[in-house]
Amino acid sequence: QAQVSGIAFDMVCNGVCGPSGERGACAKNISVGDGCRDTVTGPINPAKCAPLVPESLYRVAVNDYIASGGSGFEVLKRNSSKQDTGISLRDALRVYLRKQNPCVDQLDETVDPPVKIADKYGAISCLGKVKLPDGTDGLIDGHDGRILPVFE
Repeated sequence: QAQVSGIAFDMVCNGVCGPSGERGACAKNISVGDGCRDTVTGPINPAKCAPLVPESLYRVAVNDYIASGGSGFEVLKRNSSKQDTGISLRDALRVYLRKQNPCVDQLDETVDPPVKIADKYGAISCLGKVKLPDGTDGLIDGHDGRILPVFE
């Protein structure tokens, strides 16, 4: 599954994906921009993002595995204009995580009784769905509508 930024699309599961009528998972309603949907599960708002133009050139950033055609991205493998930044995915992730807020009051509810994540693991970055001390869910890095699964 693609992890994207600056683009939004509907991932059609078992849809018709090409001119020959083959069925499978394919992207439709592709638009370039951020915040393309008014709601997480709503349609793409054309006033917020521009449709992708297949004949145009776009600059994308991917890791070396994807750039070499991994996970079925064969079109990127054939790209003759790619530039390797030399920045490893591990180093980029390390910088990103260090910039995130540390887990302080969030609870690990996988144990009984629940304990604070910081007490269990130390001062780690907090990503994903966590339970706050007041009992509410805190969503740090949730689904934001860039890729919406659709079934046809």
